[in-house]
Amino acid sequence: PMAVIAIFAALVAQWFKSSTTAIVVCIAVYAALKVLPLFLPEAAVWSPFAYTDWHELWLQPSVPVLRLMNIFVFISAYSIIGYTAGLFRFTGKSL
Repeated sequence: PMAVIAIFAALVAQWFKSSTTAIVVCIAVYAALKVLPLFLPEAAVWSPFAYTDWHELWLQPSVPVLRLMNIFVFISAYSIIGYTAGLFRFTGKSL
């Protein structure tokens, strides 16, 4: 999940010329999306920020294999989408 967050931070950073502004926006977006499930619990299912505690699933007596596979596919999908969007933005910016 942290790789997905890093990919989306790189995507957000491409919209700004100043690195300071990009860092402040990334921190604000991270804080907002981390707090969002407290106010809207349904949003936690679709937010990769809600899966930053995925390692706790491995600490249970019985590891839920199907749930781990589901989370892995979900995180992989967000990685692919973020990488593709960042690459599209980067190539469009450099032309």
